[in-house]
Amino acid sequence: MPIINRILERLRLVDVVEQEKPTYRQASKGRPGKDTKYIKSVTTSFDISWSVDPIRLVEAESLDGIFPLITNAKGLTAEEVLRAYKRQPIIEKRFSQLKTDFAVFEIGHTNSSPAGRVLLRVCRADAAGT
Repeated sequence: MPIINRILERLRLVDVVEQEKPTYRQASKGRPGKDTKYIKSVTTSFDISWSVDPIRLVEAESLDGIFPLITNAKGLTAEEVLRAYKRQPIIEKRFSQLKTDFAVFEIGHTNSSPAGRVLLRVCRADAAGT
């Protein structure tokens, strides 16, 4: 969410409006009459209003759909860089699988002739199913 907040900060215009509201109360107890004195007290409140800056919004919309990729491979075209970027999760998964401990078990395979007997070792990924 921090990136969304940064984007919204650039698009919003925020105004803080200070309002003073006077209130009056009797200076003494009792029923009010024509000689009753009143005490004025002022309460300050703050209202926040915001709006989206239309000029900044148009500028931000002009950048929608742009996906910059930075690379140090100068010999690749833009399409090759994008394809390499899209292959990255697959490559990282393969490296992760290489680092995983595999369960090894033996399977006895027999053929009718003694020369055809082969003992295979099969590497099977652990219970994760990868």
